[in-house]
Amino acid sequence: MKVYERETRYVVRRFRYHQLSFPSCISRLDAALARFISRMKPGDLDKPRALILENNEAVMKEMESRSGDFPVFALMLSSR
Repeated sequence: MKVYERETRYVVRRFRYHQLSFPSCISRLDAALARFISRMKPGDLDKPRALILENNEAVMKEMESRSGDFPVFALMLSSR
């Protein structure tokens, strides 16, 4: 979990500093989650859930601050 957390925080930080585009940020977060899931034990999905939601909120706030205009699927994710 520590590796996943460190990796996703790095991706979000790079996105906030305009070093990654929105699509690149999302794909890197997805790839990190896929790597983490492949090593998880059954029933451990609750562990990264809070971090996933925290990362989603940070990315959405950054997108909003950039232009206030972000993809519709991002709205769907943030409403869950």
